[in-house]
Amino acid sequence: MKFKIYDETRGRHAVNESEAYGEIEDYGNIDDPCYYLGDLNEAAKIAERLAEGTGHRFSLRMWSQ
Repeated sequence: MKFKIYDETRGRHAVNESEAYGEIEDYGNIDDPCYYLGDLNEAAKIAERLAEGTGHRFSLRMWSQ
């Protein structure tokens, strides 16, 4: 299974790859249609890092390919 990371603070905005791997200072400023896909452990680490850096609330959703 793959997981998508959603920013619940912004009305369930799907976090894209640039946001997931980019700098916290650039979060939300990148227009990139590619959603992040990865395993649960990596998705949880990214969501935790983004939550600490932005103060936003994130959730993970399973997504079958």
